[in-house]
Amino acid sequence: MADEQACKEQYLYRMPFSVRYGETGADGLATLPSLGSWLQEVAGHSADALGFGADCLKPYQLTWVLMRMILHIDRLPGIGESIA
Repeated sequence: MADEQACKEQYLYRMPFSVRYGETGADGLATLPSLGSWLQEVAGHSADALGFGADCLKPYQLTWVLMRMILHIDRLPGIGESIA
């Protein structure tokens, strides 16, 4: 069990964000497009950290594409809230 946890931690990538005014709707909560942008940005940085980011793949004329995502959202963060 400890080895499984260590393996998961090795590939876990965290990146903090603070919700900005322009990333929220009229209700003061983050919009779904903003959430998607944050996830895409974290995915790119994670790929870089694991050695298969865009710069690494470019010489081979390859890239990675996030094709599908399923999200279960309990609540959206509000203006100024920090998330990671």
